[in-house]
Formats: sequence, C-alpha cells, structure tokens
Amino acid sequence: MKKNTKIIIILSAALLVIALAAYPIPRYGWKLFGFSLCDSPSSVMVFDVDVSSDSVRLKGGTTSSATAFVGYVYKIKDNTLYIGMKYNLLLGFTDRIGDFDIQIPIGSDSFEKIVIKGGSSEEVIFEK
Repeated sequence: MKKNTKIIIILSAALLVIALAAYPIPRYGWKLFGFSLCDSPSSVMVFDVDVSSDSVRLKGGTTSSATAFVGYVYKIKDNTLYIGMKYNLLLGFTDRIGDFDIQIPIGSDSFEKIVIKGGSSEEVIFEK
C-alpha cells in the first residue's frame, strides 16, 4: 500500500508541474526570444498611433480571425522603436480578443521612427 501511495503522489506532482508549465511557458516564454517569435507585420494591423512626450500608444488588431493577442515586446535601437506583437491560437482562450491597445512609456524624443517587427520582417508605421 505504501508503494502505491508513493507512486500516486509522484504522478500527481508530475501532472501538477506539467499543468502549471503548459499555460505560462507558451503564453509568456516567447518573450525570452525577443522578436524572433513575434508575428509577422503583415498579419498585424495598426489603426492608430499616438506619440506624446511621455508615451507611445498603439491601437490595432490582427488579420486572423481566431487568434488572441497575448502581448508585445519592444526595444530602441539606432533611433528606432521596434515593437513585436504576439498572437496565439490556443493559449488565448481566457481572453479571446484580437485587438490590442498598448501604451509604452517611451518619450517621443527617444526615437525617430516606429517599426513593427516579427521574425525577419519589419514594417515602418510611423516616422517623424
């Protein structure tokens, strides 16, 4: 009986670890790889770009009907603000929203243009 209890406890712990890792790692782990796992700019539609002295606000959506917006990454390099968007088909089930409304706390004096970047492709969406 003790051997069976040990096996059940070990299996339960392993299933718990797998269940916990199955959601957060795919949903947030892509950020570790920068822009390489971001969606292509051709699938991201930006409706509105609002650049102020203390932030950048982007509103938009995706051309895909089933995916959900799960986040973004950004960095400034060579006077360019690069932004990568991530959509996910399977792990957006908690918030099945394809539109995004993001505000990045970067002042307009930090960059000359804004580029949406995904993998090896990029698209300029704003230039001063």
